Amino acid sequence: MDSETISILLLAAGASERMGSTIKQLLPWGNNTLIGHAIEQTRILNAKTYVVLGAHAEEIKSKLSDDVEVLLHSQWKNGMGSSIAFGVEQVLQINPKTKTIMILLADQPFLDTRFLENLLNEHQKRSAAISATKYPNERVGVPAIFNSNYFAALRSLKQDKGARELLNNPKENILTIKAGKKAFDIDTIEDYQRLLQTLKEGKSL
Repeated sequence: MDSETISILLLAAGASERMGSTIKQLLPWGNNTLIGHAIEQTRILNAKTYVVLGAHAEEIKSKLSDDVEVLLHSQWKNGMGSSIAFGVEQVLQINPKTKTIMILLADQPFLDTRFLENLLNEHQKRSAAISATKYPNERVGVPAIFNSNYFAALRSLKQDKGARELLNNPKENILTIKAGKKAFDIDTIEDYQRLLQTLKEGKSL
């Protein structure tokens, strides 16, 4: 697949209210921040990365490298579904050649380049329409890859559930890749401290 037809949409617009006054996206992770680490994981995929920002947008943007395409979503308070719809619309305007969009979050740091590359390779090899991540609780979520016949559905999302209902619709034929505990996301400071300790100890999830 031509890399120009693949776009990567990183969602990082939320205020993360459960983190208190901490800006989750800028928490240290290794030699980077959580959002910087997430962007690093996408670089080997050889596709353009677009980052949707909302809360704390200017502060986060100032920490990103110049080659990252930032999409400022003024209605970010409407939830993740709104951010996906906005992001997909913007990506298609900027790069009309886009035929495939990978959507991921900035707060799942153990879903690394190897996992993303495997997800994309399986998606292409099996000619899937949707490929997504299977969590330990058997739910299906992001990172997820959507082909163009689902762009209209993504652009119509409004709820804070994001694409969850679409990804867990039994009527859809979705290729899933198990992520195990690596799919753990950071919602609280306690989550962050626990995963940070795992990282420092060199353990795997």
